[in-house]
Amino acid sequence: MYLKIGKLVADGKDISFGDDVNHFYIFRTLTTLFLDHKRKDNRSGEVLEEIEAEQDEEVDYSEKYQRILDALEELYWYDRKVFEIIEEGESISELSRKTNISYYSLYNTYKKVKKYLKSKL
Repeated sequence: MYLKIGKLVADGKDISFGDDVNHFYIFRTLTTLFLDHKRKDNRSGEVLEEIEAEQDEEVDYSEKYQRILDALEELYWYDRKVFEIIEEGESISELSRKTNISYYSLYNTYKKVKKYLKSKL
């Protein structure tokens, strides 16, 4: 969710609600990501139990975002750079053509970094 919202904010989209955080937009983003995850992985019972247990907890978004940034700094420079370029909006195929690096190599690197960052949350 942080990566998705961070990308939108970097692209210039204003998701604030006055001077406050737009909780509805965050809720919709989380719902969409959850449903995507549920479609990919049919562990429905376990996932629902985890979400119900975490619903009552107060979440510190700035602390989680800082953990993502710290985890990115721990990565090898190549992995970090590939991830940052793709997250800024460059398509993997376009980056592959520009750099003459295999599409699958870039895709696997991007996928590996996303999995690593999710594990750090």
